[in-house]
Amino acid sequence: MQVRHWVCRIGWGLGFGLALVLGGCQEPEMEDFYFAEEPPDYYRQLGPGERALVKLTDPSQFPDFRPGFHRRAGLEQAAAYSLEYMSKP
Repeated sequence: MQVRHWVCRIGWGLGFGLALVLGGCQEPEMEDFYFAEEPPDYYRQLGPGERALVKLTDPSQFPDFRPGFHRRAGLEQAAAYSLEYMSKP
């Protein structure tokens, strides 16, 4: 009687495991792995008068600058380069 009990438990366990494996996560569709549109071509040459940088005027678009304060000298130099670049026509 006890052997039959263990066989029943093993059978239920295998059946449950098989159900989990076969009915597990659905495989994602291939189109999910690709961009909906073309990714930017960072190697493309800019057109005449086209700028690579844009001036942000909305404060909600500013990046988080807090990590830069640990390397303040580098942050000040980068800000100076950006201001110099944006001041030119």
